[in-house]
Amino acid sequence: MIYAHSRNADGDRHLLDVHLRAVADLAAAFAAPFGGRALARWVGLAHDVGKAGDRFQAYLAACEQAPGKRHPTVDHKGAGARLAFDGFDCLAFLIQGHHGGLPDKGTLLTKHKELRADAFVAATIDRARQLALLPPAPEALDYPTFVHDELSEEFFLRMLFSALVDADHLDTERHFEPDQAAERGASPDLATLAARLEADQARLTGRRDDAVGLMRDEVYQACLAAAANPPGFFRLTVPTGGGKTRSGLAFALRHALAHGLERVIVAVPYLTITDQTAQVYRDALGGDRAVLEHHSGVALRRRDDPNTRRLDDDGSEATAERWRRLATQDWDAPVIVTTTVQLFDSLFGRTPTACRKLHRLARSVVILDEVQSLPAPLLPPILDGLQELVAHYGTTVVFSTATQPAFEAAMRRVGIDLPEPREIAPEPARLFATMRRVAYEWRTEKADWEEIAAAMRDEPRALAVVNTKRDALALLDALA
Repeated sequence: MIYAHSRNADGDRHLLDVHLRAVADLAAAFAAPFGGRALARWVGLAHDVGKAGDRFQAYLAACEQAPGKRHPTVDHKGAGARLAFDGFDCLAFLIQGHHGGLPDKGTLLTKHKELRADAFVAATIDRARQLALLPPAPEALDYPTFVHDELSEEFFLRMLFSALVDADHLDTERHFEPDQAAERGASPDLATLAARLEADQARLTGRRDDAVGLMRDEVYQACLAAAANPPGFFRLTVPTGGGKTRSGLAFALRHALAHGLERVIVAVPYLTITDQTAQVYRDALGGDRAVLEHHSGVALRRRDDPNTRRLDDDGSEATAERWRRLATQDWDAPVIVTTTVQLFDSLFGRTPTACRKLHRLARSVVILDEVQSLPAPLLPPILDGLQELVAHYGTTVVFSTATQPAFEAAMRRVGIDLPEPREIAPEPARLFATMRRVAYEWRTEKADWEEIAAAMRDEPRALAVVNTKRDALALLDALA
């Protein structure tokens, strides 16, 4: 018998052919939404073919005989990478990188030369062929039609890599930790969450008849109406205090249901806003595995944090924390609240950990909150990546903020044609006029501290912002 992994807690070994087929099936399912089913299946069947070699089987036996001892690792990626080089060479990136991370092209070509001269790799392929473990020849495989240049090819390969890595981890987990694997998923569906949000919104609608309350209701209804529009780029331009957080979620859930999308991902720039947004969503949607909050601050929370307890569906803190940890690995949740750092680390990273959740972006609604805070020097790759998701991976992207940046003009300057996002909220200028609470009077002439102090004394309340401590003391002296 040929094995992929050593004995688990029940004493069972993991058969290699079982592992290869399971990974292939999972990876194919993950890649199906973006036209990568056949390629993902092939790379799933090929990724661990190298484990059929005598050296790796001896390595597994040695690990079982002396489980506490460190044993020299045996490369098991070379055989699969060699198969890819002989038929569909770009898939070698995925196989060679499925543990250590995607290699660069130069490193991979050097590895290819080594594999060609490695007699052990050739012997391993021969043995896998005798055992009927080799996948079909990959010559008949091809990219989807939208993969037409180096950038689109690299993006597609990243998505395939994500599908492979997630499938490999999940099947390995099912072997070694079946109880943990059984705890994955079991989240409410988007239809249930949309109904919960609408029921919770009914608690608020009509409670205020002032201008702000009426505007919030108008924005919410506009978001529901706009959800019927086809997937693509959208803008949600609403002044601060206009109910953007809840209304944006209402659009995302209704839009996902209307077009068969699979999840909602909300990315915000600051941890404080992430906490606040996640809490609003938990309050509206319930805590039974509905909202995954993923950012660096979550891991630092104390175990008695009430936010952690609310995620649990049976009163057990341990269960809630375990679900959060598992769902964080691959974003297997209906609503994810994360940071832009986490999002773009997955989009452009090379490590298996970062890329594992990338395939979840396909056929999702991605809301970029406070989008004006995206770093200007990184806008071209960020927006180009988002455009690739929208154009070819069934993703909808919402730019949500009170201060919309001119992305289209910025992208035209670097030769990228970004489609004009559709505005969700009606007449943003009118909404801002409704929320206007102050009037600005610009004075360009110079004034001394005595004049400023006199102007402040004329007001019932006043705040002066100055540049230095010395200036603050000077104004304080003028105010006596």
